[in-house]
Amino acid sequence: MNLTYSDDFESDDSSNDPIFTPSVKQMTKPIDTPKSNKENKPDNNEIYGVLSFQKMNNIIKQREEYLKWQQAENTRIWGENFSPYSSLDKIANRIALMQVKEVTDLLGKTCDDFIESLVHTEFFPENNQ
Repeated sequence: MNLTYSDDFESDDSSNDPIFTPSVKQMTKPIDTPKSNKENKPDNNEIYGVLSFQKMNNIIKQREEYLKWQQAENTRIWGENFSPYSSLDKIANRIALMQVKEVTDLLGKTCDDFIESLVHTEFFPENNQ
């Protein structure tokens, strides 16, 4: 399936479209135009970013077609029963275990150093001065 960009979004004249989406028109802000230039006042289509109902449906359909194509490509490449999640879970678990082991070793070494310093302080106070 080949997906191509449709030029329908730019070529449609939304001023002739009977169905408007008022909420989109209300949410958009007017473009700042110089107040002294009243002769060249832009029309509504230039001031507001207006999307008709049909244009929004076309965008949604293109998105759905892309997602279907992407799923078909993944199935074609990996097969229907392939799921990367189990492999990703194994990788994440190994990383977590390595981090826990590293932290545990570091904590053990820190505790050993602390106990050693306490022993030296208690039994050999003359060496600490």
